[in-house]
Amino acid sequence: MAPQPYLFAFLSFGSLMMGAWGLAAAAPIIIHLWNRRTHHEVRWAAMEYLLAAIRKNARRIRIEQLLLLAVRTLILLLFALALTDLSCNRSASLTTNLPGSSRGHTVLVIDGSFSMAAQDAKGSHFEQAKQLAVSLVSQSRQGDGFTLVLMGEPPRTIIGDPAFDPADVTEEILNLSVLHEGADLEATLAEVQRIVTKAIRLQPRLQHAQVCFITDLGATTWELASVPTVHQQVEQLAADATLVMLDVGQPNNDNLAVTDLRSAERFATIGRDVAFEVDVRNFGDEPSAACSLQVLVDEEPIHEETFQVDAGEQVSLGCSHIFRSPGEHVVEVRVLDDRLEVDNHRWLSIPVREEIRALCVSGGPDAARFIDLALAPDESELQRIRSEVVPETALIELDLITYDAVFLCNVGRFAREEAALLNDYLHAGGGVILFLGDQVVADSYNRELGGEASGIQILPARLVEPSELGQYAFDPLDYRHSLVRPFQGNEGAGLLTTPIWKYFRLAPLEGESGQLALAFRNGDPAIVEHQVGRGRCVLVATAGSTSSVDRSTVPPSPWTAISSWHSFPPLVHEMLSLAISRRYQNRTVNVGESFAFDVASHAANEDVRVIDPRGGSERVPRVIDGNGGSWSYGPAALSGVYQVQFDQPVSSRQSYVANVRLKESDLTRFDPEVLPQEFRREAQSDSSRPQLAGVGSRWPLFRYLLGAVLLLLLTDTILAWRFGSSLA
Repeated sequence: MAPQPYLFAFLSFGSLMMGAWGLAAAAPIIIHLWNRRTHHEVRWAAMEYLLAAIRKNARRIRIEQLLLLAVRTLILLLFALALTDLSCNRSASLTTNLPGSSRGHTVLVIDGSFSMAAQDAKGSHFEQAKQLAVSLVSQSRQGDGFTLVLMGEPPRTIIGDPAFDPADVTEEILNLSVLHEGADLEATLAEVQRIVTKAIRLQPRLQHAQVCFITDLGATTWELASVPTVHQQVEQLAADATLVMLDVGQPNNDNLAVTDLRSAERFATIGRDVAFEVDVRNFGDEPSAACSLQVLVDEEPIHEETFQVDAGEQVSLGCSHIFRSPGEHVVEVRVLDDRLEVDNHRWLSIPVREEIRALCVSGGPDAARFIDLALAPDESELQRIRSEVVPETALIELDLITYDAVFLCNVGRFAREEAALLNDYLHAGGGVILFLGDQVVADSYNRELGGEASGIQILPARLVEPSELGQYAFDPLDYRHSLVRPFQGNEGAGLLTTPIWKYFRLAPLEGESGQLALAFRNGDPAIVEHQVGRGRCVLVATAGSTSSVDRSTVPPSPWTAISSWHSFPPLVHEMLSLAISRRYQNRTVNVGESFAFDVASHAANEDVRVIDPRGGSERVPRVIDGNGGSWSYGPAALSGVYQVQFDQPVSSRQSYVANVRLKESDLTRFDPEVLPQEFRREAQSDSSRPQLAGVGSRWPLFRYLLGAVLLLLLTDTILAWRFGSSLA
């Protein structure tokens, strides 16, 4: 290839067609020559006298006229050059500076995954990516168009149609923030393809396109590039645009991340120790230095310790805390002095109660007495559970919403109003535990609570009939369910030796998602539970006291001795914990998930406002349905604490938290040599700026040319005034 002329390589023109106005610079010269050719001499005495005087100053006047002619010609010439958007560009190719060169469309694709927040000596990779993008925009020519996409899950289109004002594009770039999520390469390629195709159709004057990916080349994102379907997307995009890869990553993959924060308790009450466990993992290839872990409650430090983690390993740390006040509390864990800040935090929302209130509804003499004793064996001030026993006739008269859980013990039958009351209570987040017994009428349960006639589906299984008297024992089903998991390895607790002589046979409901927590060794269900709205219903196939008996024998035979067995109190407490867990379960989600809850009917008109971790506020619409209403916020885009404000009828606030998914915590890089060949890689260094096709280090001259035009106009005015005065 022949070397390009330096003049063309040095100068670039935004619009050569506008340079045609430079022909106007010949106008003053043509007028001057025309006037010299068209005048007629008329000699008369006064004129002869005047000419004699002029001849004395002819040389000076001619110089003045030529000077004015030069100034006015230069004004028009410089103005025409300014209209061409003349710029100085040493690295531009010859084809971009020749007449007829087309305008370009550049799609800036900036990786917004939270791995881009990793710090090195030059700052975060995300800030470096933004500065590279700003640099590319500043090098553009007048008439070039830019679109902007932020890679995420899903990708965000910031500028969807080509924008031609570099200042506006730069402002949008500088306003970008790193996302607290990963990046979906497949969805990003599809969105970029849509933008490029649309621009080709609607902006035909942008005759060439290029897509610039600015990324750290994290393996968690770019490993999909070798998948055939994604590679096909790359090939299709490369057919319409030039693909350029700008790599801002570093080979160092050192990173610590808090992978889990959990509590051993499903709920907390004041004055009692609550234990917390924290897992921290080293995602790097080298052992970590000594690091500090800090635990905070409501932003106040309660615990700090130093730890080290081997490469690729995980450590578990623990602490405990006694809450002194009820209300909404947030526990936060921080790892200090790590290069990637986003995953150094994890939050847990802990609503703390003064006490847990349980209602025991007795369907017969002593049917609820042993459950009441198991829940609250003493009356100490630190008792976290307050239990109240009432007869079944009192159920319809009580405000169930004031209780955390309701135990229905050998209740014989239910009226339609009672079923509706329990249904509303469950959808509001309450927990219902049903112990069966000799008073239970299966048809009433199935009809009113099982949806056979009422349409209210509370039961997780259908009642069939009482079993024959016999010797039955529990099967823990490998302790898979959380209800019985605490008994694993504690055979001495007595769960497996609990004497059962009679129970109700249960049948799964068609299409329902009831979970079997405990079975009998013959395979029949013993405890089944499922979710109802925000609440949970637990169904126990046998009785909760010795008052249930089989009267077909003499003397009557008890159904079970479970209430006198040492496994009974912990089993009842696990049932209570499971039943009310739904009330607080969705307080903690992952980024990308939504907060969504059911609302009791009487609260369906409340206004809900969500305040995100950065202080932004958003009103959330409510959807009303047959069970009351529900509201949903999300998906959560940021990790941290979200405050949900209920304004009416009573002002209250609840805390919810979102934690990052850990995929992006692995900073391992994708090998750039394995990238599809359609990508043109541009190396970055401290001493160089990115150079794309047709774009060089641009020094715009048109502003200086316009300044020179204004200066010459002022000079012309002054010279004309001075020269005119000298002739007077």
